[in-house]
Amino acid sequence: MLRDSLAAVQGGAARLQRDLANSSDAVTRTRSREISDACASSARASKSVQQTVATNPEPAKDAKQTRAGVIATLRELRTALDQCHADFARLSDPVMAEELRGYGVSRAERLDQPIGRYNLALAEYLGAVDIILPLQSISPEAH
Repeated sequence: MLRDSLAAVQGGAARLQRDLANSSDAVTRTRSREISDACASSARASKSVQQTVATNPEPAKDAKQTRAGVIATLRELRTALDQCHADFARLSDPVMAEELRGYGVSRAERLDQPIGRYNLALAEYLGAVDIILPLQSISPEAH
């Protein structure tokens, strides 16, 4: 669920970048609203995942305590997603068209690092509890 919603965020950012040069302000505002909505959805999903991971017992196999890393990166990710939601909701206003065109892509790129850190922490945690997923299925570059 979280992986899919993060893919929607990254897909929205890619569409915004693609459309900036040749699209109307109305189209770029639509892209901004899509990113804002996707960030809000991902923030809700990350909260749910964080609660699930935090309330389950620490796996005996997790000697490195990688679960704590997942929880920490989920917290960081949720903060970044909440900020993304607020930023792109604000940039959807018609008076913000110039700022959206000038800074929208860089604002969306701010999510790349928190998403990447979460994906790495998740892969480490899943590996510690013997759940192996292909790296491409959790990599931000795969979406």
